[in-house]
Amino acid sequence: MGPISEKTDTYAFDCYFRQTWRDKRLRFQSPNRKILSLGMSMLDKIWKPDTYFWNGQGSYLHTLTTPNRLVRLSEDGVVLYSSRLTVKAKCQMDLMRFPLDIQACRLVIGSFAYGINEMIFRWKVVGENRGVHMDYAALTELPQFEMTGFKVYNSSPLSRDTNYSTLEVRFFLHRHIGYFIINFYIPCTLIVLLSWVALWINREATGDRIGLGITSVLTLTFLSLDSRSDFRVDFPTALDVYILICFVSLLICIVEFTIVHYFTKFNTGDPEIQRSEKERLRNILRKLPKESMLSVGSRHYNRPNVAQKHMDHSHSPARKTAPERQRKTRGGMHLNGL
Repeated sequence: MGPISEKTDTYAFDCYFRQTWRDKRLRFQSPNRKILSLGMSMLDKIWKPDTYFWNGQGSYLHTLTTPNRLVRLSEDGVVLYSSRLTVKAKCQMDLMRFPLDIQACRLVIGSFAYGINEMIFRWKVVGENRGVHMDYAALTELPQFEMTGFKVYNSSPLSRDTNYSTLEVRFFLHRHIGYFIINFYIPCTLIVLLSWVALWINREATGDRIGLGITSVLTLTFLSLDSRSDFRVDFPTALDVYILICFVSLLICIVEFTIVHYFTKFNTGDPEIQRSEKERLRNILRKLPKESMLSVGSRHYNRPNVAQKHMDHSHSPARKTAPERQRKTRGGMHLNGL
């Protein structure tokens, strides 16, 4: 069995399709043979049912190296017609629980032209399988599904232009989840856990938090697009819901960072932030050379005009105060009187 495609809602399998019917006109009596093998040219000259698959999508008969068909006729007029076919049928898949889904793919067999009043189909009971035999060893080669069983249904009428007798078999397919755990569930979980590291990053490390949040969102977006690469449906699957929960977790981390950054920024009275800011300023001042600080303090002495005025004042006689001038005046008058 395989391939099974969610994109086209189809499945395919190889089978040996056998039909038997009784035609009284073909009865014979022979002492030597009970069963006759007929050639393919004889098949076109006898009546045979116009069986086809109601939900078929491009089935074909194997023709290498010759058409894989055989016809056997019993003495009581029972005809066995067997052919090897590759059947491709439509399967209405329910992907709401993808990738935890179990699909029931139908195969409906009936007549194309003969109504229920002219032809009735029945399963041939062979042991407990009721006419359907499965090669379970070949079913292990399915990459994404596992055949868990099948169920056959008796003749049930279906209507097109009139009522037709049909047979139905349903194959139950259980999807393997290992591929999706490795490629989607584990990476999404690790991305969310990595985004939680931002809760322990320093509140002033704005660039680190923003870079971590944007990287996590972009990576999760890439995984969400990759999960829809095989098929596109207009409803969320179980995997989409899980990825959406991961997106909400990332959004909560980004909102938490925004709130913390807004209420704990500088000049809000947080002693820890002020202490760290003062320590940062001290470290900057310690790194400055002492020569640069001294040169800043004595910068006005290096100006040309200020230096010239300083030299002029140093060589000019000092101005005398008022008491000194009075004492010299009195002394002079005393000398003149003598």
